[in-house]
Amino acid sequence: MRALCSLVLLGFALSFSACGDDDDDRGGVGPGSRLVGGACNDHADCKERCVEGKDYPGGMCTVSCGSDHDCPSGSACIDDSGGICAALCGGNSDCDGFGPGWACRDRSRRNAPGDVAVCRGD
Repeated sequence: MRALCSLVLLGFALSFSACGDDDDDRGGVGPGSRLVGGACNDHADCKERCVEGKDYPGGMCTVSCGSDHDCPSGSACIDDSGGICAALCGGNSDCDGFGPGWACRDRSRRNAPGDVAVCRGD
């Protein structure tokens, strides 16, 4: 009987762990992400905020940051718009999915020395 109860409780725990607002809800980093990288027209399209303008053609979902520690894996905190997370890249082909006008560009890191390569407008 005790083993049966344990199995029922385990099943309950697994079913609840699949629910909620996690990175599978178009989170993470990349062109389809509502967290960092997805296209947007306003803040409602994103989990936190939308940045727009020539540096972000078509808009980009992002989160505010003070350093890289505030950004999800695969992104870095750059000095644009008061500190935002942007998708890391190793070359222009890494930014192809973001749409026309996007390229891999060096940007100043926020609260860290040096530059980092991220996807942003040409």
